[in-house]
Amino acid sequence: MACASDSLRFTLLQHFELATAWHEFFAHHSVRQRTLPATVRYGFFSVLIRGAITGMGLALVPDILVADELRTGSLINPGGLGCTSHRVYYLTSPRNRSREPAIARFRDWALAVAATAAPAAGSNARLSSKRGPR
Repeated sequence: MACASDSLRFTLLQHFELATAWHEFFAHHSVRQRTLPATVRYGFFSVLIRGAITGMGLALVPDILVADELRTGSLINPGGLGCTSHRVYYLTSPRNRSREPAIARFRDWALAVAATAAPAAGSNARLSSKRGPR
């Protein structure tokens, strides 16, 4: 693929709950597209990834979910294209459980992973940790 508009020739795979992801991708790459070509929606990223691996179409997925597949070559990023998501995710827990070691370890791990991914995401990346009582 030489440019983002080339992806319009393929079946587009997308997550059921992220119905605007392809529109955001095309807008990011200045591709004017009112309607999408054939699109197949799935409820799990794992199914989307498997679909891309088996050649069912192109998938937009968080790069952290396909790092191994990209490293081994079972998936490629044609043209090196991508876009920054404007979605925000929150890790929440009941206040009375925030001191539990497992929750604290997971929170610290998630923040560390996000911190290493933030430079690649550009200036839109924001990390914060509003911690409950310790």
